This record gives sequence, structure tokens and C-alpha cells, in this order.
Amino acid sequence: MTDQIKILTMVIVAQLSFIPMIIYGNIQMWITSFFIYFIMFGLGVSLYNHRVLSHRSVILKNRLLKLFLLFWSTVMLQGSTIAWVSMHREHHKHSDTKKDPHTPVEGFWQSYWLSMMHTPNIKRFGIDLLRDKDITWFHKYFWRINIAYSAILFLTFGWMGILVGHLVPAAFTWHGVSIVNAVSHAPINLPSILGYRNYETNENSKNIPLAGYLTFGEAWHNNHHGKPASYTFKSKWWEFDIIASVADILRWMKLVEIKK
Repeated sequence: MTDQIKILTMVIVAQLSFIPMIIYGNIQMWITSFFIYFIMFGLGVSLYNHRVLSHRSVILKNRLLKLFLLFWSTVMLQGSTIAWVSMHREHHKHSDTKKDPHTPVEGFWQSYWLSMMHTPNIKRFGIDLLRDKDITWFHKYFWRINIAYSAILFLTFGWMGILVGHLVPAAFTWHGVSIVNAVSHAPINLPSILGYRNYETNENSKNIPLAGYLTFGEAWHNNHHGKPASYTFKSKWWEFDIIASVADILRWMKLVEIKK
């Protein structure tokens, strides 16, 4: 079974995990899952995969922080860190064309659900990551790390531990990433309250206000395409980017540097 089929299978399993969570979960479990979603998506995806690695706008100065972020980038079940970053760089290179891994040309659902079936060109877009021993170790042992994480959750908390700590947050993360990739780039005009542009870019990127807050700043996507090298995706004062604020705190703690 190819990695793409395995990932598609796990994405489906993660989505189905909402059913037992709705039936058996309680408010404390949902809050815990959302908090882990913040760590998984906010720190693993938005901070590490996107700002640290894809665009190099934030530079890590602490290896323990790097390993912490690498772990959460790995257990979100969207492929290895190397694969994710390579695909995102491809996206910027070929935005909204047939070569874009998340292209809307083939339709919304293709963009939202099936982009993981794309095989990223790692040797072209991720060659720098292949020289990093920590990142390549997590890439090599991607499935073992995910199995071990779920096993620890099961041994500690039972089956609900896997749902609360792994599958449900991974499902939230999938929707967070897909909203940015598919909705923000949908080739349609939206009322400004639903989507708008601050920058005239050469693709369809839009800022999606509600999703901007639910994705901790990621869905201010037109701002990002307008200034891809910026560590913050905020352009207007009310476009709150919590991950940029996290980066500011980490800089104050001397754990990162920020390129401006």
C-alpha cells in the first residue's frame, strides 16, 4: 500500500472518529481535543511546517523546541514534514494551476479531500530538508511514530484516549488545512464578510474571516500570498494572527529569530 493510500485511509478513520466522540465524549474531552488541535495545527503546521520550514521567516534556535514541533507535525496524519513542506512550496510555485497540488481547477472536492494523493517532488522542493538528520528521522519513521503515539494513548487512557488525543485533533487539523487550501483559493466571488482580498496577487487567494480565527491566523491567506516571506499573516489590526504572537513570545524567550 502506497503512503498516499495509507494517509487517505487514516484521514477517513480520523473523520469517522467524530461519531464515537459525539456519542461518548463529554465537554472536557472536546476541550482537550481542541487544545491538542491548537498544538497540532497551530504549532506543528502553522508555526513549524509553514513559517519555519516552508518560508524560513522564523528561525529556530533550540533543538528541543524543534523536536517538539517535529513530533506534532508528524502525528497530524497528513504525511511527513518533508512531504508537507514540499507540497506547500509546490503550491506557491504553481498556485491555482494544474501543477498546484491543491489546485481548484479540478473542482472543490478534489482540492479539499484528494490533494493528499499528490506525490510531492521532494528532490526539487525539499532537498534542503533531506540534509537535516532530525527531519529525515521523523520522515523515515513516520508510521511507527504515529502508531507508538496512539499506543501510548491507548495504554494510558483506553480507546477514548486515541480519539481525544490523536484522531479527532487530526481531523480538525485536516479541515483547517483544507479550508485554507480549498476555500481560500476557490475561483468564486464571495461577499466581503466571507472572503476578501487585501493584495492583488496572480492567483485566487482570499482572506476568510471566520476561518482566520479558527486556524489561528492561517486563513488570512491572501495576506500570506501577498507577502509570503512575512512571519505574520496579519495585515489589518483586527486580523488576529495568534501564531505570529506565539513567534513573538518565542523570540522574547530567545528561542527563535524572526526575519522581517
